[in-house]
Amino acid sequence: TDSKMLCTKSETSGKEEKPSAHHCFGRARHFMLLVSVMAVAAAKSNDFTFTFTIICMTSNSTSNTPIPITNRDRDVLFGAAGVGMLITAVVIALALHRVGARKVFPIALTISGVATLLMPHLAPSGLSAIIPLRLMQGSAVAAVMPMIGFISSHWAPLTEMGNFVTMLTAGIQISQIVTMPLSGELCVSAGWQWSYYVHGCFSLCMALTFFSIFRDSPEQHDHVSPKELALITKNGPASRRKGAKRPPVPYRAIFSDPAVWAIWVAFFGNSFGYQMILQFMPTFLNKVLLMPIERTGFYAILPPIAQLCLKVVGGITNDKLTFMAERSKLRLFNTLAMVGCGSFLIPLGFSTPGADSLLPIAFFMCSVASMGLITCGSMKSVTLISRQYSHFVMAIVQFVVCIGYLTVPLFVSILAPTNSIYEWRLVFAGVFAVLLTTNVIFCYWCQADPADWTKLVVRDAESIHVLVTPAEETSPQN
Repeated sequence: TDSKMLCTKSETSGKEEKPSAHHCFGRARHFMLLVSVMAVAAAKSNDFTFTFTIICMTSNSTSNTPIPITNRDRDVLFGAAGVGMLITAVVIALALHRVGARKVFPIALTISGVATLLMPHLAPSGLSAIIPLRLMQGSAVAAVMPMIGFISSHWAPLTEMGNFVTMLTAGIQISQIVTMPLSGELCVSAGWQWSYYVHGCFSLCMALTFFSIFRDSPEQHDHVSPKELALITKNGPASRRKGAKRPPVPYRAIFSDPAVWAIWVAFFGNSFGYQMILQFMPTFLNKVLLMPIERTGFYAILPPIAQLCLKVVGGITNDKLTFMAERSKLRLFNTLAMVGCGSFLIPLGFSTPGADSLLPIAFFMCSVASMGLITCGSMKSVTLISRQYSHFVMAIVQFVVCIGYLTVPLFVSILAPTNSIYEWRLVFAGVFAVLLTTNVIFCYWCQADPADWTKLVVRDAESIHVLVTPAEETSPQN
């Protein structure tokens, strides 16, 4: 009798019933976030694996026969992944819009995983065999930024949008924290080939997991409760609501907005500095400062840990600065990120090769950690001004990141062909100049209010109404 009464009460209470385990206790969106973060980490880890293990592949200190790769070949291989990203960035953005992330991202991740698994077998054949594999690895990295925009716009409630973006970008730091020391240990103990085997298998597993669990929208997922679905779609753009048609992207208005161009310029500078550190930090520590490989792998994880911590602290601090205008906060945090990054790189050019000093590690840590504040600067500006079109603006961000990824190896190859400390002094000075210039451009043209093109007039059979941005709708009652 009691059980029948409970069933009757459950049926009549409807949405008042607490979410069950089947509905992930009302946290299905966070489970999707966790799976997405791990998928992002897998995509980036394949690229980081090559970034680190190239010093093992070319070193005489390991038990394997070194592969003859010159400094110029190394720069070409670093740039090859950028070419792969450049080729596929726009294609992936269009595919995400038409097909959805559930199919697109696992395909890109599978391609990258297969390339990683093939690397130990084809690398001894030389440069011509490695370049196609690097292009394939770059295809998955090209999907990262559009994925961040796609997932946050489809699965994040308006009040959690910032947390979703922060956590998704944290997948990049997680991949560094795991990949760098693991690759260093495997290089010394088992051979650099095993680093590719481990990360390649992980990518294939994550591709299968993502396809099995993820859905392109909460309406399509059986484990999303009605209450959580209402939370996700409430007070978002009309295009996010069930049954609503997605308005066309106002391409012309977006490309003619100076505030959007300020974001893209800032991300070029960000990518230029960040990619230089990611790609060449292990090389600088091992080849220039003569640090052992195993120590290089351990020290390489300290900067991303520091960045992850500062990113969280910066996000909390940003929300607490209620006395500052939003535009002023964008300028402040973007300046701290980009100028801070460049300023800590300058002293590295005056390091002493062979000296047993932790000072270069400290400067690298501070430089990378400073970049964590970019989430409160130009990255936050994306969601503030583009709202429901954030996924498209983020797709162009990925395209710009590809350009930076491709430019950095050429830049280093020209200024530091022999890896001397004097040449790297010029590299760090040049990176600082790029970061400073692009930050000034962002601070001058950046905006924090929704752009006019986010207010679209939609015509239907009965009326003409305006799709207001989330900031202009009535705030949800808590």
